[in-house]
Amino acid sequence: MNLEPLFERIRASVSERGWSAGVRLARSGQVIGAGEDEDEIRLSVSVPSRTVALTVYLWPDDVDWGCDCGKEACVHAVAAIIATNQARKR
Repeated sequence: MNLEPLFERIRASVSERGWSAGVRLARSGQVIGAGEDEDEIRLSVSVPSRTVALTVYLWPDDVDWGCDCGKEACVHAVAAIIATNQARKR
């Protein structure tokens, strides 16, 4: 799975502030892989202001994503794509 097009699309969809918040979430270890198949990557993103973690869905082949928060562009998706990208590079 090539993550680069999805990474770039998510990056373009959020503000600088949103991107920075997502980077902080990813760096602080708030993203945990929840599952993956050939079409979808599911990740759990913990946010300090919520008692329940959010699930982010990444569909790299479709260059699309979704999040339980319901927003189209969110810091949770940013954190998820950054964490996934870094994990694949290791």
